[in-house]
Amino acid sequence: MNLDELIEGWVIRVSVGFADEVWVVRGYRHPTGSVIATPYIRGSRKLKPYDFSNIPVWLSRYVECIGRVAPVLSNHAVISVFDPRVALRIRRAELWPEVRELIEYMNPEWVGLTGSWAVFNERDYSDVDLLVYGNHAEMYKTLRDLKTEGLIEACRLEERFYKVGDKLSWADYSRLAYSKLLDSCFKSRPYTLRILRSIAREPCSDVLTPLGYYTGVFEIVDASESYLTPARYIAEANSRRFIVETWHTRYSELPLGTYKGKLRLVASREGVIASPDIDGWVSMVD
Repeated sequence: MNLDELIEGWVIRVSVGFADEVWVVRGYRHPTGSVIATPYIRGSRKLKPYDFSNIPVWLSRYVECIGRVAPVLSNHAVISVFDPRVALRIRRAELWPEVRELIEYMNPEWVGLTGSWAVFNERDYSDVDLLVYGNHAEMYKTLRDLKTEGLIEACRLEERFYKVGDKLSWADYSRLAYSKLLDSCFKSRPYTLRILRSIAREPCSDVLTPLGYYTGVFEIVDASESYLTPARYIAEANSRRFIVETWHTRYSELPLGTYKGKLRLVASREGVIASPDIDGWVSMVD
């Protein structure tokens, strides 16, 4: 099976020693002939994203182009692929009409369905998870306009908080939820959007060098790319600038301001990149 098309958000069925295992592809950079992914559904149980505790050790290895150890699946481990575009075509008629309307408003160049709806594992309260690509700025402006019109608003806060409460306090979540556009509700129907930076893989050729961790206060001074996947911010701490990068929707769309957190640092050609995703966190400072 050719894995070269698989990027962030694609769902795959794998054989790694457990029965009925579904994983989700992570990122745009992957070693040749392999794919970086994390477990999503094991049996009937959903697993938390980026929880590596139950991943067999033989699947994890250091990947230079992302600067950390990650689960890497070979071509032989992947049984089948849930193409997001095909999943959307199959399930489109079953989606809430409001979600179909939201897609029409955004008018993306490329759109696909991922998450529980893509694998027929949705519950009554499940978000509809969409991957979209196209004119990034125009799509996000459409979301802002819909919010101004009162069509997008926060809902089901307690249910949604359950998914992120391991890394985000209720105080922070409730403050951020009302301004969210990517992870919100359209006409009371819950959705999650990932606006992809690319629908093609990036070369896994750069070498990112781990620099340890920074724990402390930092200030976000530029949030112009906060709505893309991954979200990127320009931040300052101790008179030094660096990039904060996150693939988690919980840390997307953060406003300018002061934060504290634990960030994993790597050196890249762009400078220092800091991330809270694997074993870090970010919290707002009043």
